[in-house]
Amino acid sequence: MTDASTDSADSPVRTGWFEASRFGLFVHFGLYSLAARHEWVRSREAMSQQEYDRYLYRFDPDLFDARQLARTARESGMRYAVLTAKHHDGFCLFDSALSDYTSVRATGRDLVREFVEAMRAEGLRVGLYYSLLDWHHPDFTVDEHHPLRDTEARRDPGDMARYRAYMEGQLRELLTDYGPIDLLFFDFTYPEKGPQEWGAQQLHSLARELQPGILVNDRLGIPGDYVTPEQYQPDRPLERGGERVVWEACHTLKAEASTWCWAPHERFAAERGDLVPDPDEPFLDLGAAEVASLFAWTDHVLGPRLDRRMPGLRRRLRREVERRVLLPFERRRDWRWIGADGGANNWNPWIHGAVLAAAPLLCADDARRARLVQLVVHGLDHYVVTLPDDGGIDEGIARISTTLS
Repeated sequence: MTDASTDSADSPVRTGWFEASRFGLFVHFGLYSLAARHEWVRSREAMSQQEYDRYLYRFDPDLFDARQLARTARESGMRYAVLTAKHHDGFCLFDSALSDYTSVRATGRDLVREFVEAMRAEGLRVGLYYSLLDWHHPDFTVDEHHPLRDTEARRDPGDMARYRAYMEGQLRELLTDYGPIDLLFFDFTYPEKGPQEWGAQQLHSLARELQPGILVNDRLGIPGDYVTPEQYQPDRPLERGGERVVWEACHTLKAEASTWCWAPHERFAAERGDLVPDPDEPFLDLGAAEVASLFAWTDHVLGPRLDRRMPGLRRRLRREVERRVLLPFERRRDWRWIGADGGANNWNPWIHGAVLAAAPLLCADDARRARLVQLVVHGLDHYVVTLPDDGGIDEGIARISTTLS
């Protein structure tokens, strides 16, 4: 077996494709998708296994179309894709001889197999996410994150040695039964459980033994091939021990970035009658506006160098900013975040600020630049006059938690 501490010299060879890819898809899918409020819903609401199994009995991934997902990813410019083979709730989206708690037993479908085959068919690299936590497994000891942390009857000692053997067995299944896997995303290490509890070195070495070219992330609590900042974009190169490291910014498509789940109570989804915006009628949200602002400054500072390194990239990105941000901003003034319904929303100044950065840098027409700036001023004025007397702002969407009856 290869020791994670001694194979760092090979890391640049393994990470070459990853650094060149730049853009990938990270899919969270599981029983928590039915709850549609958070992938940690079982922990956050301290559900018993019996309560949570209500989602198991209703789990029917009839709209899970891996081939369509793969086509969309490729057409969007993505070069690799990662799926949650097992999240913290312990439910497996693959066929495992070590557990009955799987999509195969529940529905007859091996979703991991469907996913990896579809992605490869579209020319994408394939990665799998595997949670080190498992709130379903009887040997996983109760800790601060466990749903039963306040249930005295469940505070048995468990057996982490047996649980480590379980993880090793499942890792062997994933890395021998599903063809070449390019990336392995473990999740995660925290104060109560770290490298010793996970058997981190053994897991890392097993992954490298079974798939020598695989990339392994840093969340085992030992050095990996790349580091994984989550829900933020680093503003400078990341380092470990004074040396620059390869990194991946894991960020949701949602600007309200506290969950990896689409929530049905989001107002835009209810109003439009669909889950995600129609690509032919882009929905201007904070995420799109922030990306437009980031690209505008990147284009301004690095434009000629981008042309030399990746001819055509600036033209493509300018076209996307025009289609997804500037035109929708110009043509529609009924966006919820503007406060047309009378309520101030904190997205208003953020989005207007992002448009104010993008428009002067990316619009060549002076008259249109002036028109966009005037719309920004008008929108900000509306925001200011609709603030409540105390000057407070609406900090996002309030959630109402319910359980299925």
